[in-house]
Amino acid sequence: MSTATQQRAPAPANTPRFTANITVADVEKLTADIVRDYSAALDTCERGAGGSWEDTFGVTLAALGRASAASAAVTLPSMTHSDADVRKASTRGKDALKAMFDDTFTRVGVYAALKAVG
Repeated sequence: MSTATQQRAPAPANTPRFTANITVADVEKLTADIVRDYSAALDTCERGAGGSWEDTFGVTLAALGRASAASAAVTLPSMTHSDADVRKASTRGKDALKAMFDDTFTRVGVYAALKAVG
């Protein structure tokens, strides 16, 4: 595929849409939803201990990808939004998501599940 074709390719359908209309409540809800869904996936990984690669690594890596993609909608407003309160909420969301990602492999159950199949 040529560089020109790659540059014209549309973004994937699940790419977050950035909007000047996002509110503090929107940022907070998105952050909470990402953390909830990601934590649920890690719980699933822990329950898959002793199972297959897909039940552990697959679940964890898929959740990591989804959370990473969705996090852009939370973090971008901290750098671009015209409303200071939205920028602050976005920065808080960024901090919460960083802590969530950092904690991934400090979860003993996740580590044990991954080690069991890895």
